[in-house]
Amino acid sequence: MLRYYHISKVDVANCKVPKFYYLVAVDVRDWLSTEVGYKEAYKEKIHQKECEFINNAQNNLLDPIALQAFSADEFEIVINGSDIPMKKKTALESAYESLRVLHHLNMTDEERKHEILSNTKPAEEFLDRINKGEVIHYYFLPSDAYEMNGNMSDGLIVDLEEIEMLNVDDARMIQSPGIDYILLPTVCATERERLTNLFWLETENDFVLLVDNISSPWVEHLMQRFSYAFIRVGVNGPTKDDFSRIVKSISKEVRK
Repeated sequence: MLRYYHISKVDVANCKVPKFYYLVAVDVRDWLSTEVGYKEAYKEKIHQKECEFINNAQNNLLDPIALQAFSADEFEIVINGSDIPMKKKTALESAYESLRVLHHLNMTDEERKHEILSNTKPAEEFLDRINKGEVIHYYFLPSDAYEMNGNMSDGLIVDLEEIEMLNVDDARMIQSPGIDYILLPTVCATERERLTNLFWLETENDFVLLVDNISSPWVEHLMQRFSYAFIRVGVNGPTKDDFSRIVKSISKEVRK
């Protein structure tokens, strides 16, 4: 999985600031298949299947939370050892299987990808809501905004609430000589652990690279969305009933 940073080479060279604050962005396809992205996109579908399973379990005097924690084999042992009537047992097994296929505790990215491809609509609708600004936690940045031959059917999901910091020394190191998993043995244990955790260096194929710049007006649009998400203020404002009373009071003023 790639982790993207947006850093100005001019800022690094001129050392305008002591540190950089950045947002984390992940390839949209990778993000959708993670536990976080998948749960966000399929929240309603998962909730629906969970309710069906919980109702079936409770109707048979079973603990739905405990049952969900069981593996498929353990679930079958419990069900087969109970005195639940066959018709109810079949309904419970069906509800369990429907939920487990859609979501379970040890679900892998590959399993999530399979389910997304079998029912793409929730993912498509969720990405559309992100793009419209209805989900203020995230931002979709199409590859057309940062790649020469980019398009609107590819891009990154930016987490507007995941703000991290990069110091100037690390920023310069990324430019030269570079930060690479293979070079980790050449540094001390403390520095090796820091770089591994900060830059997600987990395998010999992992490295840090400055690749592209976000073009205008996309960079301004991203900053605008971030500002809105970061500084928004919640208030208990007027309701629809309040506005109804305002409009209805017009006629009272006329009668006077």
